[in-house]
Amino acid sequence: MLHCGQYAHVYKCFEGDGVGKEAEENRRGSMCRSMRAVDDNRPRYAAVLRVLHSWKQLPESDVSRMLHDHYLVTDDFREMEDQGLLTMEFVGDEYIISFTLMGKVWLEQYESGKL
Repeated sequence: MLHCGQYAHVYKCFEGDGVGKEAEENRRGSMCRSMRAVDDNRPRYAAVLRVLHSWKQLPESDVSRMLHDHYLVTDDFREMEDQGLLTMEFVGDEYIISFTLMGKVWLEQYESGKL
């Protein structure tokens, strides 16, 4: 899994007709070039923070259910907690996720286009 700002190299190979093929499939020595693939988590972070901005705190399962368009797992929330955007507290049988001041500032900057 790539984190925000990290990248992996994807290799595309082109034959004379310009049709792209996977590097593993093309073993005839045609031209290959590296392409940069970036995993940008900012839209997902913004969606989570918008929900928490409205509700202040929610169980992890409720946040995941509300944002069914995004595939969210506990590690995604832990990553956001490591960045100070939210807090997680284990209550009963699941985490309660809360909004932080840093999360509010991050969301305001994201929505104003500064991130």
